[in-house]
Amino acid sequence: MRYLLCTSHHCRDLLKDLPSVQRIVGGFYLHPDAVMKDSSLYAVVILALCALLFDLCLNPVESFSFFPFKKKKAYNIRKFLDTKEPIWTYTTSRRANVWCEVGVTDNVTEDSVFFKRSSYDRKGRTSATLEGKLSDKKKHMHIRSPDGVYTLEEDIIYMNRNGSCAVIMVTTTFGGKQSTFDLRVRNSSIAWGPTEKCKKRFRKLEGQGQNIYQPQCQRILTDSLKGGSKGDSSVNSVNAKAE
Repeated sequence: MRYLLCTSHHCRDLLKDLPSVQRIVGGFYLHPDAVMKDSSLYAVVILALCALLFDLCLNPVESFSFFPFKKKKAYNIRKFLDTKEPIWTYTTSRRANVWCEVGVTDNVTEDSVFFKRSSYDRKGRTSATLEGKLSDKKKHMHIRSPDGVYTLEEDIIYMNRNGSCAVIMVTTTFGGKQSTFDLRVRNSSIAWGPTEKCKKRFRKLEGQGQNIYQPQCQRILTDSLKGGSKGDSSVNSVNAKAE
């Protein structure tokens, strides 16, 4: 189809009386003879668009990978935490003498996730009951202890298709705002570890990180039920393996 851009008053005066052109929007002029030549093309394009829209109605998708302006997938942290399985921190970018960090969800409501988080340090086992306040941003959660002393933010960056592993950004405000990354795995998949896609996403953010999970960490789950004490034998065993 042939177009002629004509925006000046002088040009418009010359063209307005010519029968071979007609004015359309914004100072453009169109040759009428070209309309018939391209009408079949218009029909094909319209039919293709109708077929595409019909297919999308039957098979809705979250993101349109065939478009260059693909929208980033929004992950839901509630979906990852809404399980009775313990969730282990497998690898972390934090520099801390902590091992066997695990979270066990107690209850999930519309606005909050209540869970218990336990770990070992050189002094023994530490456990805390926490509330994760969900926000309108599905990826985000504000965590606090019942007394409000302990607070941090968590955002889910990536979760694999079946929810067995995820990459979490942890933001603390102790001594200044700082963000680190955790690679977390549900207990049913811990024997095999995180998937390659989960590991790849973590490495893209933080390189190798530090592995803080090992098979002996399963003891912390029974220690929590028994009320394990500071400096118990299971802690010493885990520390020895870590060293």
